[in-house]
Amino acid sequence: MTRARPGARPAGTGAGGSAHASPGGQHYLGEVLDMAAKGKVKPITETFPLDRATDAYDRLVSGKMRFRGVFTPQNS
Repeated sequence: MTRARPGARPAGTGAGGSAHASPGGQHYLGEVLDMAAKGKVKPITETFPLDRATDAYDRLVSGKMRFRGVFTPQNS
């Protein structure tokens, strides 16, 4: 199992994990936020049960996670 060095972030992300915007992209960001507020944007996620947290982390640091990773509670 490969681990990233402590403090490493996936490529293209800022300190808070946000993707960097291009110059002039703020106009488009406003449009996207407006669409999201109107319910016209649906997130695409990969879900993982908590017992697969290590698998999710490995996919994230290897760049294989294509969407947002979301942990789901396990049924008891």
